[in-house]
Amino acid sequence: TTGTLATTGLLTTSSVTGQTLTQANTVGSFNATNSSSGAINLTNTAGMLTITGIAQNGIVAGSDVTVNNTGAITTTGAITTTGAPANGNIALTATGGTMTLGNLVTAGGAGTVTLSATGATSDILFNATTSSGSGNIDATAGRNVTLNAGSVTTAGSRALAGQWRVTADGQQR
Repeated sequence: TTGTLATTGLLTTSSVTGQTLTQANTVGSFNATNSSSGAINLTNTAGMLTITGIAQNGIVAGSDVTVNNTGAITTTGAITTTGAPANGNIALTATGGTMTLGNLVTAGGAGTVTLSATGATSDILFNATTSSGSGNIDATAGRNVTLNAGSVTTAGSRALAGQWRVTADGQQR
């Protein structure tokens, strides 16, 4: 896509070969579905982005999900990728804002999950399960990583890092 998209409402996309929206878009909410090949990429500059769901059903390598927002990210719908042979990766970045995971984040097969909330006061709040079949899960925050509900599960490695603290079940880790 050439140019930028702007709406305080919901941007819904549906594609067969991926969607690349990497200009300085400004949308309030995002929902995406991809059915065959290609990645789902969104670069956004809203103070708050709500992801209402992403279903990456691509069946070939490179069927990944990447969302970068200049500000906070909240998820209200599931974010999923398929397993083999695609093994889609999920990467979410909230630059200068907190990331609140309110629904499932699931990378199929060996797909990885990378969560990043940058900025000195940025947190990652797990309020739902985040998982991968066998890929690594990495969550890094400028301040705190907090597991309020759900779990972080994979047969691969898990790395949760906060500059101040990492807490689960109310206990500092």
